[in-house]
Amino acid sequence: MVTRKVKVGLIMPALQVVTEPLYYEIAGKECEFFTTRLYLGGTNVEDYIEMEKMLPRAVQELASAQVDIMAYCCTASGAILGYEEEQHNCRLFEEKTKIPMTTTMVAVVDALKFLKVKRIVLLSPYIQVVNKVEVDFFEKNGFEIVKDAGQGIVDGSAISRVTPAEITQFALENWDETADAMFLSCMNWHAIRSVAEIEQEIGKPVITSHSATLWKVLNMMGKNLRSPQNGKWLFA
Repeated sequence: MVTRKVKVGLIMPALQVVTEPLYYEIAGKECEFFTTRLYLGGTNVEDYIEMEKMLPRAVQELASAQVDIMAYCCTASGAILGYEEEQHNCRLFEEKTKIPMTTTMVAVVDALKFLKVKRIVLLSPYIQVVNKVEVDFFEKNGFEIVKDAGQGIVDGSAISRVTPAEITQFALENWDETADAMFLSCMNWHAIRSVAEIEQEIGKPVITSHSATLWKVLNMMGKNLRSPQNGKWLFA
């Protein structure tokens, strides 16, 4: 008997090229992924705010495909909007479409709470002004950022060209032993491919935008995924 796969609708910035092939590789046996995109004109805070205006259209498009669940996959825009506002928007869209919905930043907060993490090293490919928005986001949600650093990449499409080896080196150079966990931010960064090596080196959980979003989607659908190479604490 063929088991029906979960139909996951993904909403993401148009320049994002990492997520779909990655998710099919990790969870293709459990899920099918259907995507709609939002134009992002740059990497400044104002660009993310402008992109957010297109979200209702994207939700309507995915709802017409009759997906089982939707995930808005942009870490930076979630940090700008805030956890409670993102939760509120998800509930509004759910009322209109009758389809459950989450976002990357909601998923990240929930994953960190699931792992009982309080003190975080926050790393990203972003410019510092965007990194600062994320620091403020986490502090408002009860976490302590013991260290943060960004690679300062201005061209959003260039983020996808950073190699896992470069991300691993960047992460290990910026690790702080007093932290409970590390969060690698951005859905267009190949960070999840660095998780196994970083966790092996630091001996603590490493959460990425990709791992948290996928974990949350599967959790909401009552599914479990054993994938320790993508996070032995989160996908044990």
